[in-house]
Amino acid sequence: MGGGTDGRFTRQGEVPMKSVMTRLFAAGGLVAALIALGVPLAQGGTDADIRIAATGKEPELVKTLPVAKKPGKKPKVIASLGPGALGNLQPGDRLLAGADFEATICLKPHPRYVGFPCIGRVYGYNPTVRGRLVLGPSPKTRGGKDALRIGREEKITCRQKQPHRNRHCMLSIPVRETVLPDQLPCDPCYLNLVGEATNKKARSGEKVVIGSHDRDGRINQARTNLAAMRLRPGDAPVPKPKATAKPVTKRIPVANEGAGTRDRVVYSIPVKAPREGERLFVESRLKLSIGHLPYKVTFRNGIVLATRRKAVDSAKNSRRVAHDKLAKISLRNGWTCTHGRSAHRTPCVVHKVGGIEFTRSSPGKFFVNVVVGAEARLLDGQRFRRGSVRVKNGYLRVWRG
Repeated sequence: MGGGTDGRFTRQGEVPMKSVMTRLFAAGGLVAALIALGVPLAQGGTDADIRIAATGKEPELVKTLPVAKKPGKKPKVIASLGPGALGNLQPGDRLLAGADFEATICLKPHPRYVGFPCIGRVYGYNPTVRGRLVLGPSPKTRGGKDALRIGREEKITCRQKQPHRNRHCMLSIPVRETVLPDQLPCDPCYLNLVGEATNKKARSGEKVVIGSHDRDGRINQARTNLAAMRLRPGDAPVPKPKATAKPVTKRIPVANEGAGTRDRVVYSIPVKAPREGERLFVESRLKLSIGHLPYKVTFRNGIVLATRRKAVDSAKNSRRVAHDKLAKISLRNGWTCTHGRSAHRTPCVVHKVGGIEFTRSSPGKFFVNVVVGAEARLLDGQRFRRGSVRVKNGYLRVWRG
């Protein structure tokens, strides 16, 4: 498929339907919503041909990552965007892409802790989780001569030992920007989020879960986001998003362990009178501090389309106008922030990406809201004390077209 503008809106395997600007596909057999945009963004100030793609509510292709002794031995594709979403990429195109996903490690029992049932074989070391973005000829491409890496790799080491333990880690890849070279390794190309887990002590059967899991072994997913924006020609100026660095609140109340979070909106941007066929491409950054609190904190973070500036959930009206029936722009995932050295040491910084499509026009006002919840993680014998997480800084950016 080319990257031109033909005014059709399509799902894979369906007859084209009317749309003002975009196409929606499921790429590479993935049951996920993909947003494709083929005209200049209204706010962009650019004449570039632009295409936007984002994974939807069921993006994960795997449930676990095997832990290998060395990097490069057992990588897996976690999520993928195919040519139906990005169009046929060409040399000279400018590509912006980012991702985030949640990983959960095994917790080995010890005399003061009964442990948490592990997925696969039990281990007691700290696995390093890596993530990178690659272009390749299939949704299974993990690297090698048939792949082109987009930006640098990110990695985190999820710590098992108390008191600075992260059972849940979030690996975020901030938006990378690159101009595609004269020779591409694929035609057409897939953009793949590739993950792997490593530790030199690893043995067969030891795993890291993509998502989280319950005590009965059930794995919970829909916690991965992959999004991209393609500009053609690549030397055209990148469109300017609507942006804010002013938080709605600078305090997030911490709930007692097991009590559920008391979510708050940290950043919000209004979207007035959306039209059928319009798309939003969204990026956020959070920097949260727990240094003044006596305990660790587990965060849960997502981005929703809401009808009020401080609403932490979507409403009936926003679900009615969006292609996603829950009006989720970026799927919710979580991580544990600690005081000492770990994958997430206070102040904890994470990035998120996402996108959403309007399937109905509306005269109303909607809001892109970055939502955060916080729950205490107590050590043996530690008592809960009320407190709040401090929002240090961050931002929200929204492209609309």
